[in-house]
Amino acid sequence: MKFKYLLLLCLIILSCDSDDNESINDPGIENIVGFYTIQSFESDLAVDLNGDGISSTDLKSEINDFFYYDLEIRPNIEGQTRVQLISFILPATNLRFQNPSYPNGYTSFTSNVYLSMYKLVDNQILLESNSFNAYDYVDGENRITTLKVDSFIEVLGNNSLAISMTEDYYDYSTAQWQSLNIDVVYEKLNFVD
Repeated sequence: MKFKYLLLLCLIILSCDSDDNESINDPGIENIVGFYTIQSFESDLAVDLNGDGISSTDLKSEINDFFYYDLEIRPNIEGQTRVQLISFILPATNLRFQNPSYPNGYTSFTSNVYLSMYKLVDNQILLESNSFNAYDYVDGENRITTLKVDSFIEVLGNNSLAISMTEDYYDYSTAQWQSLNIDVVYEKLNFVD
């Protein structure tokens, strides 16, 4: 009787292990997994996010605090995580009006991390989740809005990805929060050993 339970347990473990390996050996996923950095972050409206008096649709010129790993797609090449998971790191506004040196406000940017499971279908990464709570800070208080991203990320040639999203950012030119439609292009980071 114990032998039957042991045999059943071994079969369950082996079947789980083979499912994990199948997703890692999928040649389509192997081509997209890894780390990406934002190459372009373009808005539909010209805004002044950093308070320098210059409005632009090029949000990379408005946000000076981008991060090196802006997007990660797993399972990664090293196989650390066997779940098909994507993580976005996007700038979050940290707005301060209580600084006497900056009577119109001062902005720095921190990071918000968003996670979703995905499937790769016909050269598109289909996201399981495409609506997330976005946390900005105004004088140390949370301001919670919704980040909406397309339900898919387009896989472009030459190690690039593209997605559109809608997120709120504070615009100094209007002194208001603006809901911006943003097109993002990511480029894959290639690490040389």
